[in-house]
Amino acid sequence: MHERDELIQDKEKRVYDLKKKNQELEKYKFVLDYNIKYLKQQVEPRENHIAEMTNHIQDINQDLESLNKSKSFSELKIEKLNEKLKKTKQDYTKKHQKVQDLFHYLKGFKTDFQDLMKYIQEPAMLKKATENLNKKYCSEMKGFKNNLLDPDVKKENLRHQELLKSKIQDLSVNSDSILLTFRADDIHTMTTNQSLLNEINELRNINKHKPLYKNKIIKLKNKLSEVESEENQGSNYRPSSSNVGKLPLIRGMSSPLPPVPTFQRSKIQLGAV
Repeated sequence: MHERDELIQDKEKRVYDLKKKNQELEKYKFVLDYNIKYLKQQVEPRENHIAEMTNHIQDINQDLESLNKSKSFSELKIEKLNEKLKKTKQDYTKKHQKVQDLFHYLKGFKTDFQDLMKYIQEPAMLKKATENLNKKYCSEMKGFKNNLLDPDVKKENLRHQELLKSKIQDLSVNSDSILLTFRADDIHTMTTNQSLLNEINELRNINKHKPLYKNKIIKLKNKLSEVESEENQGSNYRPSSSNVGKLPLIRGMSSPLPPVPTFQRSKIQLGAV
Protein backbone atom coordinates (compact mmCIF):
# COMPACT_ATOMS: atom_id res chain seq x y z
CA MET A 1 0.00 0.00 0.00
CA HIS A 2 2.80 2.28 0.83
CA GLU A 3 4.36 1.77 -2.57
CA ARG A 4 1.03 2.30 -4.22
CA ASP A 5 0.58 5.61 -2.47
CA GLU A 6 4.03 6.70 -3.48
CA LEU A 7 3.25 5.78 -7.05
CA ILE A 8 0.03 7.78 -6.95
CA GLN A 9 1.81 10.78 -5.47
CA ASP A 10 4.49 10.50 -8.04
CA LYS A 11 1.93 10.43 -10.85
CA GLU A 12 0.04 13.36 -9.36
CA LYS A 13 3.27 15.28 -9.16
CA ARG A 14 3.98 14.49 -12.78
CA VAL A 15 0.45 15.57 -13.73
CA TYR A 16 0.97 18.82 -11.85
CA ASP A 17 4.27 19.40 -13.59
CA LEU A 18 2.65 18.70 -16.94
CA LYS A 19 -0.18 21.15 -16.23
CA LYS A 20 2.38 23.75 -15.22
CA LYS A 21 4.35 23.15 -18.41
CA ASN A 22 1.10 23.30 -20.39
CA GLN A 23 0.33 26.71 -18.89
CA GLU A 24 3.80 27.91 -19.80
CA LEU A 25 3.36 26.55 -23.32
CA GLU A 26 0.04 28.37 -23.64
CA LYS A 27 1.82 31.57 -22.65
CA TYR A 28 4.44 30.91 -25.35
CA LYS A 29 1.65 30.11 -27.80
CA PHE A 30 -0.05 33.43 -27.08
CA VAL A 31 3.19 35.29 -27.53
CA LEU A 32 3.96 33.41 -30.74
CA ASP A 33 0.46 34.05 -32.14
CA TYR A 34 0.86 37.73 -31.38
CA ASN A 35 4.26 37.80 -33.03
CA ILE A 36 2.93 35.89 -36.07
CA LYS A 37 0.03 38.36 -36.41
CA TYR A 38 2.40 41.29 -36.10
CA LEU A 39 4.76 39.82 -38.67
CA LYS A 40 1.86 39.17 -41.06
CA GLN A 41 0.82 42.81 -40.75
CA GLN A 42 4.35 43.83 -41.68
CA VAL A 43 4.74 41.26 -44.45
CA GLU A 44 1.41 42.01 -46.25
CA PRO A 45 2.38 45.54 -47.49
CA ARG A 46 5.69 44.15 -48.65
CA GLU A 47 3.92 41.41 -50.57
CA ASN A 48 1.64 44.01 -52.19
CA HIS A 49 4.67 46.11 -53.06
CA ILE A 50 6.38 43.03 -54.49
CA ALA A 51 3.27 42.31 -56.62
CA GLU A 52 3.25 45.91 -57.89
CA MET A 53 6.93 45.73 -58.68
CA THR A 54 6.35 42.44 -60.51
CA ASN A 55 3.64 44.05 -62.65
CA HIS A 56 5.90 47.04 -63.27
CA ILE A 57 8.71 44.72 -64.32
CA GLN A 58 6.35 42.97 -66.73
CA ASP A 59 5.36 46.33 -68.22
CA ILE A 60 9.02 47.26 -68.58
CA ASN A 61 9.69 43.94 -70.29
CA GLN A 62 6.86 44.63 -72.76
CA ASP A 63 8.25 48.10 -73.41
CA LEU A 64 11.67 46.60 -73.98
CA GLU A 65 10.23 44.12 -76.47
CA SER A 66 8.45 46.89 -78.37
CA LEU A 67 11.64 48.97 -78.30
CA ASN A 68 13.60 46.04 -79.66
CA LYS A 69 11.08 45.63 -82.47
CA SER A 70 11.15 49.34 -83.27
CA LYS A 71 14.93 49.26 -83.10
CA SER A 72 15.07 46.43 -85.62
CA PHE A 73 12.59 48.27 -87.85
CA SER A 74 14.63 51.47 -87.53
CA GLU A 75 17.79 49.59 -88.40
CA LEU A 76 16.15 48.22 -91.55
CA LYS A 77 14.89 51.69 -92.43
CA ILE A 78 18.34 53.18 -91.83
CA GLU A 79 19.85 50.50 -94.04
CA LYS A 80 17.40 51.32 -96.84
CA LEU A 81 18.08 55.03 -96.43
CA ASN A 82 21.81 54.39 -96.57
CA GLU A 83 21.34 52.45 -99.80
CA LYS A 84 19.19 55.26 -101.19
CA LEU A 85 21.79 57.82 -100.10
CA LYS A 86 24.51 55.78 -101.76
CA LYS A 87 22.51 55.62 -104.98
CA THR A 88 21.79 59.35 -104.78
CA LYS A 89 25.49 60.06 -104.36
CA GLN A 90 26.25 57.94 -107.41
CA ASP A 91 23.59 59.79 -109.43
CA TYR A 92 24.96 63.10 -108.20
CA THR A 93 28.47 62.08 -109.22
CA LYS A 94 27.25 61.12 -112.69
CA LYS A 95 25.27 64.33 -113.14
CA HIS A 96 28.15 66.39 -111.80
CA GLN A 97 30.44 64.73 -114.31
CA LYS A 98 27.92 65.46 -117.08
CA VAL A 99 27.78 69.10 -116.01
CA GLN A 100 31.56 69.31 -116.02
CA ASP A 101 31.66 67.74 -119.49
CA LEU A 102 29.05 70.22 -120.70
CA PHE A 103 31.01 73.10 -119.15
CA HIS A 104 34.21 72.03 -120.94
CA TYR A 105 32.19 71.52 -124.12
CA LEU A 106 30.79 75.06 -123.95
CA LYS A 107 34.19 76.45 -123.05
CA GLY A 108 35.71 74.81 -126.13
CA PHE A 109 32.86 76.13 -128.28
CA LYS A 110 33.41 79.68 -126.99
CA THR A 111 37.12 79.44 -127.71
CA ASP A 112 36.55 78.17 -131.26
CA PHE A 113 33.84 80.79 -131.79
CA GLN A 114 36.19 83.56 -130.71
CA ASP A 115 38.77 82.21 -133.16
CA LEU A 116 36.30 83.04 -135.95
CA MET A 117 36.87 86.75 -135.33
CA LYS A 118 40.17 86.62 -137.21
CA TYR A 119 38.22 85.81 -140.40
CA ILE A 120 35.81 88.72 -139.97
CA GLN A 121 37.33 90.56 -142.96
CA GLU A 122 37.39 87.43 -145.16
CA PRO A 123 33.83 86.21 -145.90
CA ALA A 124 34.91 83.07 -147.74
CA MET A 125 37.21 81.92 -144.94
CA LEU A 126 34.61 82.93 -142.35
CA LYS A 127 31.96 80.85 -144.10
CA LYS A 128 34.25 77.82 -144.33
CA ALA A 129 35.31 78.12 -140.69
CA THR A 130 31.66 78.46 -139.63
CA GLU A 131 30.72 75.32 -141.57
CA ASN A 132 33.58 73.42 -139.94
CA LEU A 133 32.46 74.68 -136.54
CA ASN A 134 28.90 73.61 -137.29
CA LYS A 135 30.00 70.13 -138.34
CA LYS A 136 32.21 69.78 -135.31
CA TYR A 137 29.83 70.87 -132.59
CA CYS A 138 26.39 70.12 -134.02
CA SER A 139 27.25 66.49 -134.75
CA GLU A 140 28.87 66.13 -131.34
CA MET A 141 25.96 67.88 -129.66
CA LYS A 142 23.50 65.27 -130.91
CA GLY A 143 25.45 62.48 -129.29
CA PHE A 144 26.10 64.61 -126.25
CA LYS A 145 22.39 65.27 -125.76
CA ASN A 146 21.63 61.59 -126.12
CA ASN A 147 24.24 60.81 -123.49
CA LEU A 148 22.88 63.45 -121.14
CA LEU A 149 19.36 62.06 -121.14
CA ASP A 150 18.64 58.96 -119.09
CA PRO A 151 16.29 56.30 -120.50
CA ASP A 152 13.68 57.11 -117.86
CA VAL A 153 13.86 60.80 -118.74
CA LYS A 154 13.48 60.01 -122.45
CA LYS A 155 10.47 57.82 -121.72
CA GLU A 156 8.91 60.56 -119.59
CA ASN A 157 9.52 63.14 -122.34
CA LEU A 158 7.84 60.91 -124.91
CA ARG A 159 4.87 60.43 -122.61
CA HIS A 160 4.53 64.20 -122.12
CA GLN A 161 4.74 64.73 -125.88
CA GLU A 162 1.91 62.27 -126.48
CA LEU A 163 -0.22 63.94 -123.82
CA LEU A 164 0.43 67.36 -125.31
CA LYS A 165 -0.50 66.13 -128.79
CA SER A 166 -3.78 64.69 -127.54
CA LYS A 167 -4.54 67.93 -125.65
CA ILE A 168 -3.77 69.97 -128.77
CA GLN A 169 -6.19 67.84 -130.81
CA ASP A 170 -8.93 68.22 -128.19
CA LEU A 171 -8.36 71.97 -128.03
CA SER A 172 -8.48 72.28 -131.82
CA VAL A 173 -11.82 70.44 -131.94
CA ASN A 174 -13.21 72.59 -129.14
CA SER A 175 -11.92 75.75 -130.77
CA ASP A 176 -13.63 74.84 -134.08
CA SER A 177 -16.96 74.27 -132.35
CA ILE A 178 -16.58 77.49 -130.35
CA LEU A 179 -15.66 79.38 -133.54
CA LEU A 180 -18.80 78.12 -135.29
CA THR A 181 -20.89 79.20 -132.31
CA PHE A 182 -19.28 82.64 -132.31
CA ARG A 183 -19.90 83.01 -136.05
CA ALA A 184 -23.58 82.16 -135.63
CA ASP A 185 -23.81 84.65 -132.75
CA ASP A 186 -22.08 87.31 -134.87
CA ILE A 187 -24.52 86.77 -137.76
CA HIS A 188 -27.48 87.00 -135.38
CA THR A 189 -26.02 90.14 -133.80
CA MET A 190 -25.42 91.74 -137.21
CA THR A 191 -29.00 91.09 -138.35
CA THR A 192 -30.34 92.43 -135.04
CA ASN A 193 -28.16 95.52 -135.31
CA GLN A 194 -29.33 96.11 -138.87
CA SER A 195 -32.99 95.95 -137.84
CA LEU A 196 -32.27 98.28 -134.92
CA LEU A 197 -30.50 100.73 -137.25
CA ASN A 198 -33.50 100.72 -139.58
CA GLU A 199 -35.81 101.39 -136.66
CA ILE A 200 -33.54 104.20 -135.43
CA ASN A 201 -33.61 105.80 -138.89
CA GLU A 202 -37.40 105.66 -138.95
CA LEU A 203 -37.55 107.19 -135.47
CA ARG A 204 -35.21 109.96 -136.59
CA ASN A 205 -37.50 110.59 -139.56
CA ILE A 206 -40.46 110.88 -137.17
CA ASN A 207 -38.58 113.29 -134.91
CA LYS A 208 -37.61 115.32 -137.96
CA HIS A 209 -41.29 115.86 -138.98
CA LYS A 210 -42.58 116.19 -135.41
CA PRO A 211 -43.10 120.01 -135.53
CA LEU A 212 -45.05 119.65 -138.78
CA TYR A 213 -47.21 116.96 -137.15
CA LYS A 214 -47.94 119.31 -134.27
CA ASN A 215 -49.05 122.15 -136.55
CA LYS A 216 -51.23 119.85 -138.69
CA ILE A 217 -52.82 118.27 -135.62
CA ILE A 218 -53.59 121.71 -134.14
CA LYS A 219 -55.22 122.78 -137.41
CA LEU A 220 -57.19 119.53 -137.53
CA LYS A 221 -58.44 120.11 -134.01
CA ASN A 222 -59.51 123.63 -134.96
CA LYS A 223 -61.35 122.36 -138.03
CA LEU A 224 -63.03 119.63 -135.99
CA SER A 225 -64.17 122.19 -133.44
CA GLU A 226 -65.62 124.28 -136.28
CA VAL A 227 -67.43 121.23 -137.65
CA GLU A 228 -68.83 120.39 -134.22
CA SER A 229 -70.04 123.96 -133.81
CA GLU A 230 -71.77 123.79 -137.21
CA GLU A 231 -73.48 120.52 -136.18
CA ASN A 232 -74.68 122.12 -133.00
CA GLN A 233 -76.19 124.95 -135.05
CA GLY A 234 -78.40 122.45 -136.94
CA SER A 235 -76.31 121.80 -139.98
CA ASN A 236 -76.84 118.47 -141.78
CA TYR A 237 -73.10 118.03 -142.48
CA ARG A 238 -71.71 115.04 -140.64
CA PRO A 239 -68.18 114.14 -141.61
CA SER A 240 -67.40 110.49 -141.75
CA SER A 241 -64.18 108.87 -140.58
CA SER A 242 -62.92 108.88 -144.16
CA ASN A 243 -63.65 112.60 -144.60
CA VAL A 244 -61.70 113.48 -141.46
CA GLY A 245 -58.49 112.50 -143.15
CA LYS A 246 -59.38 114.66 -146.13
CA LEU A 247 -60.25 117.81 -144.15
CA PRO A 248 -56.94 119.56 -144.78
CA LEU A 249 -57.52 119.39 -148.55
CA ILE A 250 -61.23 120.29 -148.36
CA ARG A 251 -60.72 123.31 -146.15
CA GLY A 252 -57.99 124.72 -148.32
CA MET A 253 -54.88 123.47 -146.52
CA SER A 254 -51.70 123.92 -148.47
CA SER A 255 -50.34 120.33 -148.33
CA PRO A 256 -51.33 116.95 -146.93
CA LEU A 257 -49.66 115.36 -143.89
CA PRO A 258 -46.36 113.56 -144.49
CA PRO A 259 -46.59 109.77 -144.48
CA VAL A 260 -46.19 108.04 -141.08
CA PRO A 261 -44.02 104.91 -140.89
CA THR A 262 -46.08 101.74 -140.78
CA PHE A 263 -44.77 100.39 -137.47
CA GLN A 264 -45.46 103.74 -135.70
CA ARG A 265 -48.89 104.72 -137.12
CA SER A 266 -50.85 103.00 -134.39
CA LYS A 267 -48.88 104.91 -131.73
CA ILE A 268 -49.71 108.42 -132.99
CA GLN A 269 -52.94 109.82 -131.54
CA LEU A 270 -54.52 113.19 -131.70
CA GLY A 271 -54.15 113.86 -128.00
CA ALA A 272 -50.57 112.54 -127.73
CA VAL A 273 -48.97 115.98 -128.23
